[in-house]
Amino acid sequence: MKAAAKIKRLFFPAIFAAASILISHNSYSQAPKAVSLDFCADQYLLSLADPKQIIAVSNLATAENSYYRERAADVNKFGGSVEEILMMKPDVVIATDWAFMLIPTLNHYGIETNVPEYGHKAETFFKNLTHFGEILDRTTQADLIINNYKARLKTLNKRPHSPLKVAYITPSGYTGGTGTFIDDIIKLAGYASLAEDNNIAGWQQISLERFLLNPPDLIVSSFFNQNDVHVSHWSLTRHPKIKKMMQEIPTISIPGELISCGGLFSIETAEFIRREGEKALKQRGQFK
Repeated sequence: MKAAAKIKRLFFPAIFAAASILISHNSYSQAPKAVSLDFCADQYLLSLADPKQIIAVSNLATAENSYYRERAADVNKFGGSVEEILMMKPDVVIATDWAFMLIPTLNHYGIETNVPEYGHKAETFFKNLTHFGEILDRTTQADLIINNYKARLKTLNKRPHSPLKVAYITPSGYTGGTGTFIDDIIKLAGYASLAEDNNIAGWQQISLERFLLNPPDLIVSSFFNQNDVHVSHWSLTRHPKIKKMMQEIPTISIPGELISCGGLFSIETAEFIRREGEKALKQRGQFK
């Protein structure tokens, strides 16, 4: 048993090391083959790569909150283990912070993992698309997406800003203040921020008193309709006053696939808030 254990200790690391050399030194004449390790990395790969380039995406690529779940339907899925990655021998590995526990192990075996720059501003998103477009040899596709987004961003910025105040509420009873991606998106949509008006910075629990004394004109929420999202019995969103506010004040719910990866789809989210917000406000006679 001791001899077998010793062989195992020597044999498997040797396999991993050999496989990592094949991956890290692989030179390819055709478009590189890639895998994505996690839910948000899937979105980059599915948006940019030719389907023939994709070896596999994560098991969450077809989840309810995956923006490109339809594109992922016929793509191979995998569990995200180091062993699976070594066996697939990808030219490119894409990951985000979701895979933070796996990245050090991959680095240990010499497998370079491409991670997007953190940030929720449009400029950061464009920079990440350019980067992934280059490593996937899909710069034309990246440019098409970026140019499309820039045109839509320009349209959003040209629209007149509304003085109506908007508040974002999570199922757990938090709101996003200045410095959060959701607050920036509310402003990008052309509305005023109730959080900014109340000097709320970062993610904070909703203050019932603040909301009652200075209620928003429009409430933006998300994930309230999903059974897998836990709402604590102590969450302020269970308070009858908050429930009443959400019934009486125009309220829209952002689809989960638009905000599951932070600011990745911020332009789509801003468009949704502007469009659906106007509809909800018009129904109450509050938007002109």
